Amino acid sequence: MFRYFIFIFSMLILANLLMAADLANNLDQTHADKTNLYVGFLAAQQFTTTATDYVLREVHLKLYGTSTSAGTYDVEIWSFNTTTNKPTSKVATVETDLPIPTSTDVENTVVLKSLNITLTASTKYYVVVKCTALTAGSFYWSYTASTTGTGFPSYYSSSLNSGSSWTTPGLTEPQRMRIVGVVPSMIVLNSFAAKTQMDHVTIQWETGSETDNAGFHLWRSESKDGEYQQITGFIIPSQGGATWGADYEYHDFSIVPSKTYFYKLQDIDYAGKHTFHGPVASK
Repeated sequence: MFRYFIFIFSMLILANLLMAADLANNLDQTHADKTNLYVGFLAAQQFTTTATDYVLREVHLKLYGTSTSAGTYDVEIWSFNTTTNKPTSKVATVETDLPIPTSTDVENTVVLKSLNITLTASTKYYVVVKCTALTAGSFYWSYTASTTGTGFPSYYSSSLNSGSSWTTPGLTEPQRMRIVGVVPSMIVLNSFAAKTQMDHVTIQWETGSETDNAGFHLWRSESKDGEYQQITGFIIPSQGGATWGADYEYHDFSIVPSKTYFYKLQDIDYAGKHTFHGPVASK
């Protein structure tokens, strides 16, 4: 019994560590000037996945505008041409129809979190910012004269015709950004749902397989994109294996009846690496 509690305590500590890695990060480098973004113009900054951390979790961009800025933009991931070093084609959409910032602060940071985009390990990609509408004001992406930072120097390129052709990539004056990756989940999640009862919410999930999975934690928020708090005090031990899955159920009584809550499921492996799934809303 003592050894069991030592194991649970150890996994609880590991689960609360930051199990993510910066694939690129030059946010702390000094602002030098700005890239002017407009409809039809695409700006692209390269990053590289690692052999382990290649699920895209967060994108941080130093984007700003004017007090009158109005419009939208998309953030995309494009493949990397190893012959020309130019972007080739879109492989994933990070977010669409984002509002152009009205902050004039060159340090304004747009943070896109809770992403779950699986990329290829040890591969170069581009983050592309594409202005899709600009009805007033201006839209800028800060760049730096420094080539230091995690994952830098890396290539910058731009397109004047919505990606049909690209400028010759350069390694100087990179756009300021942070790209966060994590180890891909080693579980197959068949289902994940939350159902409101009279005085609690029942959260159920089913796995198809669980490779090296130690267990799970559940996290809750009052809004889909809000701050999530861990609601499981101890790890829920894994019942599955590499070739079989299991059914799980958890009852959350610390709720206000009739209120909608959002839940995320966190799986944790024996090395302490974790992956989030969801969110799902209580119904």
